[in-house]
Amino acid sequence: VHVFKLCATACFRAKLAMRSGAASDVSAALQAADELVTYRDATARLLRGTAYPHYVYWFFDVDRLDRLTADIRQEMALRR
Repeated sequence: VHVFKLCATACFRAKLAMRSGAASDVSAALQAADELVTYRDATARLLRGTAYPHYVYWFFDVDRLDRLTADIRQEMALRR
């Protein structure tokens, strides 16, 4: 649930920044992306060296978080 909240917040803030172009909205979107990176890093550390069933790793796919964060940062770079 926590990662869903982080992703939803990041997406909504990015969409708002894309529409408004306001520096404060861009900054908020980038902050949300940074929070995703923090979660991603903590999750990757937690899963490193473990042997859970495959679906646990599927649910916590950090590569998807990397792509979402990269997309948000790329879009925000266009608005600076």
